Amino acid sequence: MSSPLKKLLVIGTMITTFALAAGTTAASTIETTINFDDLPPSTAYDAPYVANDGFVISGPDFLWREPSGGILQSSAPPSLVLTRGDGSAFDWISMDVAEIFWGKDLLMVVTGTKSDSSTLTEYFAMLADEGRTFETITATMDFSDITSLTWDAYNSANGDLLLHAFNNIKASYDDGSTTNPNNTVPESGTILLAAAGFAGAAWVARRREEDENTPQNGPQPPTPKV
Repeated sequence: MSSPLKKLLVIGTMITTFALAAGTTAASTIETTINFDDLPPSTAYDAPYVANDGFVISGPDFLWREPSGGILQSSAPPSLVLTRGDGSAFDWISMDVAEIFWGKDLLMVVTGTKSDSSTLTEYFAMLADEGRTFETITATMDFSDITSLTWDAYNSANGDLLLHAFNNIKASYDDGSTTNPNNTVPESGTILLAAAGFAGAAWVARRREEDENTPQNGPQPPTPKV
């Protein structure tokens, strides 16, 4: 087989393979919001607390459901920790936080531990208000592919740990299934048509090669005499 014909067949095979690979699937990511709206207020819950979508909140001995919504940390310290029940990685997006002791500015310290054991920490300053008003803190650093999220609330004035309430923790995770986000799976007819086209092109190239190697009919030049 000639080199041009080989190249044509190789290119045809590659393009057909890419057509099949167009349907390659990607991991399906689910975004969830962990809240406590379904729990009765003014109720204590033992920690660790298993939240929705397989997330677990641990740290304090128990958690207290606030009448105004959200969960109140029961003791300070220890830190609050968010993980997946199966230990898999997730992405942290944001959460709502409210101060408990009025008139005290808070400094929220949020730390993520990534799958490679590296850590990153982000700080959020919250001004004092007169009431348990929730404020959303949103990650601006790369809190993706983390296996745990730890956070604490500090008194901005003296660094003492303070109680706080939290709610609406937004995170995303891979649910283990796969999807095709571009919906580009080619139909079988399209794949067969592409394969037939390249087969036809290969046949034409083959015939051309044979024609070039076949002696031409008609008068032949005289054999030179010795």
